Amino acid sequence: MHTGRFKLDKTTLAIGDVNAKGVAVRVRAGDTCRADCGPKPGKIARGANDPYGLRGMSSVWVLIETLGQEEANIGLAEDTIRTDVELRLSSAGLRVISSDEAKKIAVQDNAFLYVNIAVTGDGLAATVLAKFAQAAYLLRNSLPTGTVFTWTDVSTLSRPSLDSVCSEITGLVDKFLYEWRKQNPRR
Repeated sequence: MHTGRFKLDKTTLAIGDVNAKGVAVRVRAGDTCRADCGPKPGKIARGANDPYGLRGMSSVWVLIETLGQEEANIGLAEDTIRTDVELRLSSAGLRVISSDEAKKIAVQDNAFLYVNIAVTGDGLAATVLAKFAQAAYLLRNSLPTGTVFTWTDVSTLSRPSLDSVCSEITGLVDKFLYEWRKQNPRR
C-alpha cells in the first residue's frame, strides 16, 4: 500500500494522493472491501513518482523472522542471513542500523526490511519473502498509527538448498534496492 492521505466516513473510504490521484471506494455498511492501490506488478502506474514511498529513505534496519528446525536442516542461520542482507544494503548506500538504534530514532525515520524463510517439513519446498515497512500517520492529527508494508516480493523454491535460498534472498534484496535506487539515484 502506498503512503497517502486516508479519510473514512460512513460509506466511503477515500484514499487520496495515491499515484498523485484521488481514489474513492464506496462500501455499503456491513460489507467488506479490499482496495489495492499499488501499481500492477512490473509496471508503474501513470503519475506514480514514488510508488513504494522510498524517496529520501536513508536508513533501515533488518528483521529476520526466527528460523525453525526445517530452515536449520538446510544450513540456514539467522545471523548469517542478517549479515548478508545488511552488507548488501549498506554497500548500496543505505545506512543500516540495529533494531535497538531504531527504537531511539524518530518514528518517521524508522523503517525496516523484513525477511522470512519458510521450508516445508519434508524439505521439498521453501518460500522466501521480503517486505519493506515504514510508519503510517493519521491525516487529522499527524500521529503515527503503526507500520505499513509498502514493498513486497516473494519467491517459492522447489527442493531448496542453502545456496538456492541464499541466492533467492540476494535476488529479493536486489529487487528492493533497484526500486530504492530509482528514487534515490545520487546515493
